[in-house]
Amino acid sequence: WYTQGGYNVAPWLELLDLKKLLALLGEADKPSRPQSAYRHGQMSSPRRRPHSAPFAPIPPEDILFTFPLANERSLIVLREDATYVRSVVEKLGLLTMTSDDVWKLLYKNVKSRPAPPPQPWTRSRQRKPGTGKSVDVDQSTFVRCTEEIIHTNSKGNNGRKRQSGTKGTSISETLVNFFQSFDLEQIDRVALNQLMGGLSLLCGGKKSTKLAFSFGLFDCRKEPPKGSKSMAHSLDGEELFLFLRSFLIVMFSCCRQSLDMTAEAVGRY
Repeated sequence: WYTQGGYNVAPWLELLDLKKLLALLGEADKPSRPQSAYRHGQMSSPRRRPHSAPFAPIPPEDILFTFPLANERSLIVLREDATYVRSVVEKLGLLTMTSDDVWKLLYKNVKSRPAPPPQPWTRSRQRKPGTGKSVDVDQSTFVRCTEEIIHTNSKGNNGRKRQSGTKGTSISETLVNFFQSFDLEQIDRVALNQLMGGLSLLCGGKKSTKLAFSFGLFDCRKEPPKGSKSMAHSLDGEELFLFLRSFLIVMFSCCRQSLDMTAEAVGRY
């Protein structure tokens, strides 16, 4: 679908190729976003821009990509956004792992730690829990399981110390904010395949490999019995929506244009 014209419908999927994005940066590009208090919906730490920034024109040379979206809107990727993505990638250190590697460990870890009962204030908003690849996970479990994967991977890479990227932001803080970007209903429950779809952007691998992997994540049909012929993955309308949304949530969370938006405003995009 993508190679036969899907790139015209969702050209922003080009951002799955992190090497292409990060290659546009030089050593002179350093994180410029200041620290501040946490804001719901931002993937990493707490960034706030000066009050004048929303009204200041953006120099053309600072715009790396402009991708058209629905409703005559656009996803604008700035040089500072790419710099920020690099800092997050360096912090998590997942470029040495494929999405499939991370998923196998994450799914196994989450399945061995069932989610605790929902908090009293979220019970009225709870939905039917997911199963299989779309099993629900709470924030604490997701952060703990993902941290274990990151630390184990770091040890496997000769104890290489990850760069701090966004100064003062710990891995757990980044993962908490990542989770909350997906917890749109604020019920402390997110389907694991949606989180992994977004996380795949920060893993290693080619764009085509990430697309194929993530596509399979959202095919929630029952797996054929072992030994039988495997079937091609396919998605219905809702699954395709969730597949594409998982990428867009992370992309918007990394872009400056979302900093002054409410969750509702981001949803309209």
